[in-house]
Amino acid sequence: MAEATNDFIVEMLRKIQTDLSDVKVDVREVKTRIGSLETQFAHQQTQIAHVQVQLAELSVRMDRRDEKMDRIMRRLDLIEPSHS
Repeated sequence: MAEATNDFIVEMLRKIQTDLSDVKVDVREVKTRIGSLETQFAHQQTQIAHVQVQLAELSVRMDRRDEKMDRIMRRLDLIEPSHS
């Protein structure tokens, strides 16, 4: 009877060991996939930052164009000069 119990325990430990090996493989895969997602997220953040810089540059250019247009319109007497 003790022999059967020992065999059962050894068999269960082998199954647990196999299951644990499978879990380790799965965890490694999940870590790899998470790392890939983190990298993609970082690239997207970089791209968003570049777009924000481009928008800021366009805003500055538009402000300069507006100032230039105001000066032209004042010279042509199309608008009243501001008293600032």
